Amino acid sequence: MAAYYIQALTGFAGIAATLLMARHLPDRVATHFSITGEPNAWSSNLSNTIFFCSIFLFMNLLFASIPWLIKKLPVSLINIPNRDYYLAPERRGETIERVGKLMAFFAIGVNIFLFSVEYLSFRANLSAAAMSSTNLLILGGAFLIFLIGWIIRFVTAFRKP
Repeated sequence: MAAYYIQALTGFAGIAATLLMARHLPDRVATHFSITGEPNAWSSNLSNTIFFCSIFLFMNLLFASIPWLIKKLPVSLINIPNRDYYLAPERRGETIERVGKLMAFFAIGVNIFLFSVEYLSFRANLSAAAMSSTNLLILGGAFLIFLIGWIIRFVTAFRKP
């Protein structure tokens, strides 16, 4: 249950941080940056705020709904390792719970990544300087490592006993 609460907490924190940071940004903000960190696309502060809040909300609702979808979908439409074993009627409830926890953990990582990207953009918009491409590469690398680790964890969670 802790993973679900942490997911909700990081999702709501992302939305709250978006709203707080928006108060300090100008009316026109850079929303996209080149590989060198130079801004190359802009939008209104309001559009940017709505975009980030919507992304936090959509991603968290999507990941939270996956266990519900597994309950409703036929086994043939669900793609997990060893699905016939893990989605057998006697194990389906436990499998749904396991997938839910794994998806909540993934959502936490996505929330942290999204907030971090947004914060780098916020700092660049406040300073009117280029976004640090080094920080962006480090952040992308850290998320890639998280993603690889999560995929390994997901696949090993459904090994045949």
